Amino acid sequence: MEQGAATALLGDLYRWQTQHQFQYRHKWSPDMLVMWDNRSVLHMATGGYVGHDRVLHRTTIGVRS
Repeated sequence: MEQGAATALLGDLYRWQTQHQFQYRHKWSPDMLVMWDNRSVLHMATGGYVGHDRVLHRTTIGVRS
């Protein structure tokens, strides 16, 4: 694929996946836990946790064969 076509395609994909209809906004409460699958979602922290620790833990779940 030529560079110009690749850049245009990536732009189209970015505009598609960032549409409002696909977005979830979270309102935090004390002692709340939120989990998501990074293989299936885009994550963007937008703030809202000033004065609180923002602690992230990575969990990997796999199937042993």
